[in-house]
Amino acid sequence: MLNICLARVSAGIVVLVMSVLLSSSCLAQAATPKKAGKSAKSDLVITSDTLTYDYEKKFAIFQGHVVVSDPTMKLIGDKMTVYFGLENSIETIVAVGHVVIKQVGKTAKGDKASYSADQEVLVLTGVPATIASASGTATGKKITYWINEDRVVIDRATMTLPSKGQTNILGTK
Repeated sequence: MLNICLARVSAGIVVLVMSVLLSSSCLAQAATPKKAGKSAKSDLVITSDTLTYDYEKKFAIFQGHVVVSDPTMKLIGDKMTVYFGLENSIETIVAVGHVVIKQVGKTAKGDKASYSADQEVLVLTGVPATIASASGTATGKKITYWINEDRVVIDRATMTLPSKGQTNILGTK
């Protein structure tokens, strides 16, 4: 089994972006610039059966029992592909196969999760794609989350709310 440990400063956005469905406060943490010379508070750990990294074609594929974790969340999937752009900045992240994103009290599940860095959009698809927290559960064929707008659109949506009544499916107020 391959175990990769990356500093949050350079690769933390991978996990934080994938967790944005679950907590918009994580995005603020990822977007906060780090002071030069300061080390990250914690590491991002990506574990998979294999890693294929192609420097010329600018992509990395983590395949087989993929687990991405940091102190705030965990992403599990069968395969995760990261596409890089100029200066190795992340352009797109795609996780496929039994995708589960967990944070304390919150879980998102789907067959595929895709993130576009330039559009700052996360799309979760599945049969069904699901977001669940203490404030309710939302399912649909496709869940699209616009990060900058804090807006969610769910295609073929079903929402279940507890009788106590918070209505925010992201678990925030």
